[in-house]
Order: sequence, then structure tokens, then C-alpha cells
Amino acid sequence: MELGLSGKRAAVAASSGGLGDGVASALAAEGAVVVVNGRDAERAGAAAERIGARAVVGDVGTVE
Repeated sequence: MELGLSGKRAAVAASSGGLGDGVASALAAEGAVVVVNGRDAERAGAAAERIGARAVVGDVGTVE
């Protein structure tokens, strides 16, 4: 499916596993430049590496 996302940027919160990981993977497969986010550095890094993305570690559910 061609969604016209090639070269677009996407930051996907909670994407080191589960549904967020699926969304990040689909966006990357469509050519988007993806940033994976998660609270666990190892999981976020592994997810990002698998889809050719960058990882940012942090909990988006809290101000801290």
C-alpha cells in the first residue's frame, strides 16, 4: 500500500512493543523517518534497530 509517507517524519509514543511497535513498523515500511519511544532503553533500541529508526527513551505519561 502506498500512503505517500516517504520522507515524512513520525514520532510514535509507546512503540517499543505491542500496538505502538506495529504502528512504527508500518510507518517505516511506508518510507517514513520514524522515532521509536519507550521507557525501557533496551526494548526501544531493539525496536528501532529492527525497523531502521531512532530511539528516544522516556515516559510520555509523566512530566518528569
